Amino acid sequence: MARRNANGEGSIYRRKDGRYEGAVYLRSHSGLRKRVRVYGRTRGEVHAKLLVLKTNAEQGILISDKNWRVGDFLEYWLIRVVERSNRATTFERYETVIRLHLKPGLGQIFLRDLSGPLTQGYFDQKAADGCSPATLQNMRKVLRAALSEAERLELVFRNVAKLIRPAKYKPKEGATWTRDEVARFLHLTQNEPLYPVFLLKILYGFRLGELLGLRWSDVDYTRNTISVRQQVQRIRGKLRVVDLKTEASARTETLLGLAIEALASQKMAQELLRGKVGDAWHEQPTTERLIFTTRTGKPVEPRNVNRAFSRICRQHGLRKIKLHEIRHTNATLQKLVGAHDRDIQANLGHADINTTRKIYLHSDEESRNQALQKVERLFTRSAGSGRCRQPQSSDAELVETLTSINFGAPGWTRTNDLRLRRGSSNSLEIRLQSVKESAADRTRTWLLGCVAVNAAFKSHH
Repeated sequence: MARRNANGEGSIYRRKDGRYEGAVYLRSHSGLRKRVRVYGRTRGEVHAKLLVLKTNAEQGILISDKNWRVGDFLEYWLIRVVERSNRATTFERYETVIRLHLKPGLGQIFLRDLSGPLTQGYFDQKAADGCSPATLQNMRKVLRAALSEAERLELVFRNVAKLIRPAKYKPKEGATWTRDEVARFLHLTQNEPLYPVFLLKILYGFRLGELLGLRWSDVDYTRNTISVRQQVQRIRGKLRVVDLKTEASARTETLLGLAIEALASQKMAQELLRGKVGDAWHEQPTTERLIFTTRTGKPVEPRNVNRAFSRICRQHGLRKIKLHEIRHTNATLQKLVGAHDRDIQANLGHADINTTRKIYLHSDEESRNQALQKVERLFTRSAGSGRCRQPQSSDAELVETLTSINFGAPGWTRTNDLRLRRGSSNSLEIRLQSVKESAADRTRTWLLGCVAVNAAFKSHH
């Protein structure tokens, strides 16, 4: 006769569909005993799941009173956690990932049944269906964040999203313009209504939303500064003035001469429009008046600026880049003129300097050529054989050291019992020539060594 299971041990039986089902009574957060069911393809699989549940119960981990499905919990997490503690754009981005990618495949699965192999299988299927690596990365990021909250609430015992093999994803490096291309663009757009927007973006590297959120009160002509304090973004179908991306995004920059001219032109054009439309103008309090507005005084739609930029590039045959990549161009040009990485970070409003270094600073042909020319000058300055050159400061220091022998008072000095004349100009020339010859010999030896190493390397490859 089969042994009867002890109280709390749980039971396992086979279902009509061929799967196995196990059930055990456990204590919930409310203090009541609740029957929990688990399923599996084999008796051993179900037994292992029951064992995990009982082990957790023995360790004091209670079960949820509600049997959450993945989709229901994701909706709860969006409203109760993400919306309350993140920017509206983050909420919008997460909601899109959940609605389009996570809920359709995982939404009906019970939270406690979500396993690593099951989740990995769904991600593999999405990849096979043509989902991009970037989207898969975003799916994993959102699911991992949601399950971390579920783990904190003791709704799950581990975060299975951490077990997912991340898709191989290498972000595409942003394109940049050379300074000649930038100069040509500014020349071609100087009569465009959006010219001041383009100019300020090139000069300062502002984000587009930051540019469109600039107010006249942010410009201080007394202190000669322009400050970034807010941004314009489209959120849930509406254009809104919202807070900046991070605390580091709030910054004050020097008001450059070109910017002053562009702002004066923009002020004049705006006042003319305001006078034409009269009561149709969307009036704002003085301190909130935006620098860049539509024909009726409302905030400018960022998508319209992007479209205008693309149209201008296409019409004039300019190399195609995205408007946001002007920000990358600004960072690269700052580096080209010798700006320190920390200064570039501050100018761009990045919270993390690695963002500046890894994403925004790009190599370009001009900077590479300058670097190579500097390397070449190391050799042309040193190679004294067969060419005339001016003595370098290092030569003068070496000569000064080797010839600064003190022979005493002018004319004569006593050295033991001998009386020697002070060193003449001829002896100085002899010593200088000796130093030059010695330096040339060392340089030739070093160059020949480089040639020998290079030849040996090529012979072995």
